[in-house]
Amino acid sequence: MAQRLAKDFLSLGQRGCLSTRALFALGDWEELQTFLIKVRAACRRFWNAELTATQCTALDHEHLRMHGLASMCLPRETLHDVLLPVFKRQAFTQDASGFLSAQAFVLPVLFYKHDHERMLKDLRHFPSLIAVSACPQTLSSLGSLPTPIRISALGQANLPVWDGTHTGTPLFNV
Repeated sequence: MAQRLAKDFLSLGQRGCLSTRALFALGDWEELQTFLIKVRAACRRFWNAELTATQCTALDHEHLRMHGLASMCLPRETLHDVLLPVFKRQAFTQDASGFLSAQAFVLPVLFYKHDHERMLKDLRHFPSLIAVSACPQTLSSLGSLPTPIRISALGQANLPVWDGTHTGTPLFNV
């Protein structure tokens, strides 16, 4: 599962509107930490390139910002590792996009322990959310999300051919 998440997260270098911007996680805290270590390693293998000095500086700056917001940040083993800040379940009452990052190579993790219903409710507070990918056991429960959201299996988020639109609006005149 870590390899499929790395593919969704980094296949476009986190550029573009279909790039993975957050991970919503359910489960035990210890399992999450173990999984994130696997995700970090999978990202390292998938990207397989060093980040530029500008990207490393941006990640350092974003790490400081996220550290003030997050419950914890998984330590980066090298300067070229992705940043994985973890937020223990928050009760979002408005636009929660402030937890997301404008920088590439940052994947905020919103951890809900076992509160599946709260997670589904909170997903509605991300107005920029246009696509969701999930592990097979979660796909069926996502049917209650707002209809314009595209739902795909984990590792398949960037598989469909782009049709030149953003949220249904054509970006190019042909």
